[in-house]
Amino acid sequence: MAKNKILITGSTGQLGMEFCSFKSDRFEFVGVVRKEADIRDYKQVIKMVKKYEPEIIIHTAAMTDVDACERDQNLAMETNCSGTRNVALAAQKSNAAIVYFSTDYVFDGTKPSAYVESDAANPISHYGYSKLMGEKVIREFHGNWTIIRSGWIYSHYGKNFVKSIVSAAKKSKKPLKVVNDQRGSPTWTKEIVSQTMKILESGQNGLFHVAAQGEISRFDFAKQFLKRLNPSAKIEPCTSKEYPLPAKRPARSTLTSERLDSLGMNLMRPIETSLNEFLDLYGDQLLNEVTN
Repeated sequence: MAKNKILITGSTGQLGMEFCSFKSDRFEFVGVVRKEADIRDYKQVIKMVKKYEPEIIIHTAAMTDVDACERDQNLAMETNCSGTRNVALAAQKSNAAIVYFSTDYVFDGTKPSAYVESDAANPISHYGYSKLMGEKVIREFHGNWTIIRSGWIYSHYGKNFVKSIVSAAKKSKKPLKVVNDQRGSPTWTKEIVSQTMKILESGQNGLFHVAAQGEISRFDFAKQFLKRLNPSAKIEPCTSKEYPLPAKRPARSTLTSERLDSLGMNLMRPIETSLNEFLDLYGDQLLNEVTN
């Protein structure tokens, strides 16, 4: 029996690679890269979608470097908004459903508790703004859409906070400073993919928050995985002001999902549980990447 086809944009990114490695009896995953179709080029996107004729397009391609988005705001909008519009229009033209990945950075971080789907977005960085504009074009140009917000994602693929800190701690001769005034929900890509597939298989759509349960500061999160991977590493807390970057970060961008809970299909586990399993599976790989 032929499997239904899911097209993955941005298949060399953390989420894209995780989706492409997902095993399913029902779906076949086809990953495409920028070389095959630049999402900023409408004709290329139309041609790509026509070639593969997917039932679903999972749109993970994006400009995700927060500071690069602040430095080149036009490129961020071309990629995260205009590029997303092209994918949405192509999906609509081919009657494919679309899943768009957004971010916790659509929020300003001033809420004293975790953000839910009904909270008003108010980004404080151009990355967050460009991704929010991507959400808007998805809603405007496509009927069968799903938007998934997540944040602080990590995996054994690509670049992420976990890998950066492990590498920096290994190389630094002085105690490593990590910001302690930003709190969020670090989430393993494997669990984002599993939850997304659960949503798709259920036939539900709309807006969902998909993040590990709980919240933690970047400093405390770093302490947790360094305790496992590099117990001798020394790190110190610092403030965001002590570590200035081009783009502002929300002080608290923790996500939780009222929708998944109300539907009885929330698969997301506590931060520590997911992290420990991830380190059991990939801790040695991360250390080898650092030493080689």
